[in-house]
Amino acid sequence: LRNCALTDAGGTALCDCLRANPALQHVFLSENELTRTSGVLLGRMLAGNTTLRELALRGNYLGDDALSTIGASLKTNTALTKLDVADTGVSTKGVAHVASALAVNSAVVRLDLSWNSLGQKDIDCLAEALRANTTLTALNLGSELASNSSDAMSKGVKAVLKRNMAAAQVGGADCDMGMKGLDLKGVAALLGTLKPNTA
Repeated sequence: LRNCALTDAGGTALCDCLRANPALQHVFLSENELTRTSGVLLGRMLAGNTTLRELALRGNYLGDDALSTIGASLKTNTALTKLDVADTGVSTKGVAHVASALAVNSAVVRLDLSWNSLGQKDIDCLAEALRANTTLTALNLGSELASNSSDAMSKGVKAVLKRNMAAAQVGGADCDMGMKGLDLKGVAALLGTLKPNTA
């Protein structure tokens, strides 16, 4: 259902469908003009869902309230393994809730937060949460690292990720660790937390 202009009317109907049909495992809703309303409903649905494995919401303006609800649900959800919330209007509040969930969630292995308004504070928050997380293996925070840093630094980040036993996938979009305002200290903090993350 990517790019089908569902809007919130369709998003609400889909949430009802997901509750009635627990067999669905992969839902792709990227670029469907969904907003906070649909995002909050999807977040609430995740709290009781035990079968959905992958949820892609990229390119919808969900905002922090939706991500906060999704984050709260991830604290108890043990089914979802892949979450794509790239370019969803997320900022510090939403990231804080997702980070809090990562500290206790043992199911999510891939998370995409790229193309959101994140900064150094958000990196620090995620880094702290990852100290307790042993399952996340791919984290996409954006592609700005390549343009805001030297090529040597970019290669260095990839090398550290490889050395950390695939704690973050290297290659293609999965190696993106950069974002606006991210400095060397932030990169070091985040990568330092990934070293013991061998799951």
